[in-house]
Amino acid sequence: MRRIDIRILFKQFLRFFLVSGIGYIIDWLLYFTLLKIGISIKISNFISMSLAASYVFVISSKKIFKNENSKLDIKYKYLIYIAYQFVLIIVASYVISLFTDGLVCFFTNHNYLLLIKYAKYIAKIINTPITLLVNFLVMKNLIEKI
Repeated sequence: MRRIDIRILFKQFLRFFLVSGIGYIIDWLLYFTLLKIGISIKISNFISMSLAASYVFVISSKKIFKNENSKLDIKYKYLIYIAYQFVLIIVASYVISLFTDGLVCFFTNHNYLLLIKYAKYIAKIINTPITLLVNFLVMKNLIEKI
C-alpha cells in the first residue's frame, strides 16, 4: 500500500484551492451576469459551473496533479471529469435552488426581508466548500490514479 505524503497532499490542495478560486470567480461572474439578464437559477448555475469546471480541469491537470504512468489518455479523463461535473452541477443546482427556497422562507419568517433578494447568492456560497472538497478528491484520483 502506498504511503500518503501529507505535505504533498497539502501543497496540492492549496494550489487546487487557488486555481479553484479563479474558477470560482469565473463561475460567479457568469452566474451573476446570467441571473441579471433573466436566466433561471438552475440554468445560470449549470452554464457558469460548466465553464469554470473546464478551466479548473485544464489548469489542474497540467500544473497540480501528476499524470504519469497513466493508463488513460488525458482527453478521456477530461470526458470522465465533464460527465462527473455534469452530475455534480445538476445536483448542486438543485441543492442551491432548495437552499434558496429555504433561505427565502427563513428570511420571510424572521423579518429579514432585505436578505430575500440575496438568497440565491447566499445559497451558492453555502454550497461552495462542499463542492471544492469533493472536486479536489475526484480530480486527484482521476488524474493520478486512473
